[in-house]
This record gives sequence, structure tokens and C-alpha cells, in this order.
Amino acid sequence: MSETVREAKRVAIIAVALNQAYIGAHYLRGSVGNFPGLGGGYKNRDVKYPNEGSYNLLAVRAAKIGKLCCLGRYGLVGGFPVPPGDTWKKSIEDYIAREEARGVAVSQWAPYIGVCYPRRVKEKGSSIYIGESCEGKRHFDCLSLVNWAIGQILSVQPEYDVPVWEKGAKGLATVMDPPKASEIKNADVVVRIKRKTNDDGEEEITSEHMAMLTRDGYVIEASGAASGVVVTPYKREEWTGAARIRDGYF
Repeated sequence: MSETVREAKRVAIIAVALNQAYIGAHYLRGSVGNFPGLGGGYKNRDVKYPNEGSYNLLAVRAAKIGKLCCLGRYGLVGGFPVPPGDTWKKSIEDYIAREEARGVAVSQWAPYIGVCYPRRVKEKGSSIYIGESCEGKRHFDCLSLVNWAIGQILSVQPEYDVPVWEKGAKGLATVMDPPKASEIKNADVVVRIKRKTNDDGEEEITSEHMAMLTRDGYVIEASGAASGVVVTPYKREEWTGAARIRDGYF
């Protein structure tokens, strides 16, 4: 296969990942590109769309995996973490009462503020955030965005976590140092892993993240609950390793 064809496929991988940033895909740990309540990821994940409207189990237009709730990329849409205090509690309880009085399903409730709805991070007693609706949004974490984008274009569907990508994704990729700007190829994968030595003298991972690069020096990543899938400038010093998909897989 010619390098021209390989590069076209690299560009296609980047395009599907970029599209998720442009349409504002959400971050939800454990989701693999799923639409809430509808599937659509590269594996079955029980991503629910419960529309729970009680104060203790609040998840208005918010996706959940188990007890963990999507925060609706609150940092980019005018949302916010709800400060503690009786004033905010009363405000949200008044919102719930007002919408219940309308007699419509929770899925039809009006926004709490702007385009945003309230949800708890986990369950009763956990923090409340105000974020946008999860309806019609794919949900990713950092590793599933990379795996999903590759699987949309190539004939292989990786399902690898960050340490596996650091070691070459079981032969799918060549391990390398984070590339200089002039060395980047589209769809290069970068990883950031921090480790420490525990009291038993064993090395353990304290944090990990991964993302995908564009040839013109940008990072496409599912960055976290506050912002979902975003595009940011590449800074080589922020990454600890990289991997490049082998030519044979194109």
C-alpha cells in the first residue's frame, strides 16, 4: 500500500476524532463512544439516560454508568459546580418543584439555567453540577476516544488502556518518544503516565492519560468531565511516551 493511501487513512482517523470535538462529545469514564440509552459504542456499555428528578438522585438529561454521572462538559457551556449552602439547595428544590408542577416527564424539563440541567456526580450526598443535556451525545474517556477513532477507519478495533499503548498496543503500534513538532504524523498516539514507588518498593501508576495528535501540532483528547472532547495545542514536554500505528495496519 502506498504512503499516499496510508496518509489518507491517518487523516480519516483524525477526522472522526475531530468531529467529536466539534459536536461537543462528553466525557464519562467507562463509556466507549456510547449514546445514552442507545448503545452505539465499540462495546456494549450500560450507559443509561435515567432522567431522575428527585433532589437526592438528580440526573436531569444526564447520562450515567452505574452510579457515575456525566457532568455535561459544564466548563464550556455556562455550567458550574453548585456551591454548598442552603441558598443553592433551595434554588434547586424550587426548580424541581416548578418542573414537577408542569406535569411533564423529567426528560421534558426546562433547563435550570441557560442550556444546562442539574445532576449529581454519583448519588445521594454527592456534589451537584449544572451541565448541558447528554441527549444525542457520544460519551468517551481518554482511551476509548483513541480506540474508537482508529476502529472507525481501520479493520482492527483496539480496546487497549494507557499502559498497553505505552508499550505499543500489543504490536499495533511502534513505541517512540513523544515526537517533535516536525516529526508528527496524523493519528500518532501520545501517553502521559506518572508513577511512584510504594512502600513495598513496587512501582505503581498514580495517573494516566492518552490522546491523539494531528500533523499540524494539535492534540485531540477526551480531557475530562468539565470539557469533554477538545482540541488543544501539542506541548511535547507534557507527555511521557508515544506510539505510531504500524504501516501494515493501513
